[in-house]
Amino acid sequence: MATKVLSAELARERAWRVYCLMNPSAQRQIKLKARLDSYLATLQTIDSNSLTVHGLKYLKRLETLGAEKSEQHR
Repeated sequence: MATKVLSAELARERAWRVYCLMNPSAQRQIKLKARLDSYLATLQTIDSNSLTVHGLKYLKRLETLGAEKSEQHR
């Protein structure tokens, strides 16, 4: 259990840092980081590298959904 927690924490930090490098404005979005934490907690994968990739894919998917919503409101 402790291994999964450490892997999830490492993955969260890696995914968040990489995402913020790609999208500097994300650093101000505390709710987005909380959503990433919640998402990673639901995954069964113990490998931190896999969790990092899943976390980045999740953040990108949220970004895409946000862009689609913005387009619909125009």
